[in-house]
Amino acid sequence: MTTETEATQSAAIDLLLAFAEVSIYFTDDIKAASAIVGNVDPDTYRMYAGQPAPNPLRTAASQSRFVGLTRRMAHYVNEGVWADSHMDLLDALTDFRIGIELLNGKDGPCLIDCNETSLISENSSSILRQLHTAATTRSAIDQGESITVPMLAALAGVSEKTVRMAANPNNERPLITTKDGAATLIKADAALEWLNRRPDFKPSRYFTSEGSRPQLTSFWALAAHLLAVREERGLSIEELVKSLTWSTDTRDAYTQLERSQPPRDLAAFQPRHLEQLMRHLDIVEPVELARTTYPLIATAYGEALAKEQLT
Repeated sequence: MTTETEATQSAAIDLLLAFAEVSIYFTDDIKAASAIVGNVDPDTYRMYAGQPAPNPLRTAASQSRFVGLTRRMAHYVNEGVWADSHMDLLDALTDFRIGIELLNGKDGPCLIDCNETSLISENSSSILRQLHTAATTRSAIDQGESITVPMLAALAGVSEKTVRMAANPNNERPLITTKDGAATLIKADAALEWLNRRPDFKPSRYFTSEGSRPQLTSFWALAAHLLAVREERGLSIEELVKSLTWSTDTRDAYTQLERSQPPRDLAAFQPRHLEQLMRHLDIVEPVELARTTYPLIATAYGEALAKEQLT
């Protein structure tokens, strides 16, 4: 885990622990706080609440959904990778924002103790706000939406001054901006062109599960996933066929598969074809995934054949 990733995770744990402490004021029940933190009993919570790291509360909190979501958001911002669809990302961003809004009280932080002292440091708050802005920015660019100077600065990890200097028309290749009243906006294509010049920027890639295979348990889920990944990669079936040097029969069998129809000729689309396809689409662990999902195709083929011949 990099230092930056550790800082992001630590900030998310700080937020979760602060929320747990505030919950006691609402419920007067330490069980509620321990449940929010995770797999800890009330006595452990009482013993370690407010204590510096490392302690069992922070260890338990690191396994929580919110902290896991924060790690995924950081990976998306830094590496451009999201394991599912863009729609899934938008749902996750909504969930993440709910946590971030706990930092944004009208008169200061919402998470305070009885002495009106903030329960989360400004540094942790800043890290989480910056992450939310950066993730929102990357998503907006992927949807072709215009963004603001602060948004682009957050995603690039630079100051707003750096972005404004990049937009200086006297530069050889200035960042193109537009005006909307008093606001300075940057169109998605202009933002992406500028970001792609930066050596640390990586383009967004959806349906890319790093570290774990997609969980595909039905023929229809497999078919839908392959179709979605191919379209996200910007490839046509004909382009796939040419790159993979498939026969016409294999092309026809795969076309049926994407339509959630079992191939009429199972021999034309064998396990090696599925593995080859998954590798070309850069799906994680293509050999093992093909091994576990090809039986779904074979079973669907067998069921369709039995229905045809025995009905």
